[in-house]
Order: sequence, then C-alpha cells, then structure tokens
Amino acid sequence: MIDVMGVVVGPIAEEYAVQRDMSAASSKERRTARRQVLAFQQAFFEEEKRCTFTVKEKVDIISRLKNGENNVDLCKQFGVSHSTISTMWKNRAKILECFESKSLKIKEDHNPTHQDIENALLVWFKAQRSQNVPISGPLLQKKANHFARQLEKTNFECSGSWIYRFRQLHDIVVGKVCGESTSVSQND
Repeated sequence: MIDVMGVVVGPIAEEYAVQRDMSAASSKERRTARRQVLAFQQAFFEEEKRCTFTVKEKVDIISRLKNGENNVDLCKQFGVSHSTISTMWKNRAKILECFESKSLKIKEDHNPTHQDIENALLVWFKAQRSQNVPISGPLLQKKANHFARQLEKTNFECSGSWIYRFRQLHDIVVGKVCGESTSVSQND
C-alpha cells in the first residue's frame, strides 16, 4: 500500500524494499534501501512497553470515562491500547470497591487446591518471622513439601512457581530481617 505522499506503508513495505534492493545498481543504494526499511520498522512497529497503573490511577481513568471523556483520547494520553482502557471500564466495580476499602491490590478470587498446605505454611512462616528468622524461597519450598507429607498429600510437589504465587498472594518478601530488635539479646 502506498500513502498519499508516495511512501510505502503496511506489511508489504519490507517486500517492496527487498525488490528495490535487487534492482539497485550499487551496493551503496542497497545499503540506503535497507536503512530505509529499518527506519520504517522502528517508526511503525516499535515494541509496546508494558504499563501498570495503580488503583488510584485506574479510578481516575474510570471517573474520566464516566464524565464523558473519549476512550481514544485516554488511550493516546496514557500510551495504552483501547482494550486496556476497556478492561478497566469492564472491571470498574471491583476497582472502585478495592479503592474504597483502601486495599493496595486487586486480588482475584483464590480457591487453592491445597488450602491446608497453604494454611500450615502461612502459620509456620508467621511464627518464624515473628522470631526474626530469615526465610528463603527454597526453605519455604522444603517446608511446603514437609507439610504435604505430614498431611498425606501424595499428589503435591512444591515448585518454585507455587512458592512465587504463594508469596505474591500473601505479600511475603523474602530477604534479611533487619533492625535493632534482631541484634539485642532477649535474655538481659
């Protein structure tokens, strides 16, 4: 497809440039044609960058949509696709409820298959953390497998991704436990 300015656009642009490369008389012309194709690709096929919004920003976008602002204008302003804004509008009840309850995250309904293992691991984790014991991901994984054996769950094998989702769900940050209270002896 050629636009009104005579510039080749669309999916055939590269093919058109390749044909021009073949018919070019010198290597300099072929290099110039290839540079034009690369510039075209960078301008029109730039990768979309992933954009995340806070709950407050989502509420702001929803209120702007309620006030009659155009979806297309919001897409251009925030640099996101039409479907992103439409999804926020579709999930507006959940987003507004989350904002009103002052929750930091919107969590999906969580129905785990191994609820008892998850509960046991969470209780153990909270007990260890209250004693300022540093806990790593592999340690959590070993304890989850230990609780599975204790609860006679033969179909459970804890993976790194299971631990990752567990940590995300319960807002667990694995790292060193720091602070003055951890260095002071309790026996004094």
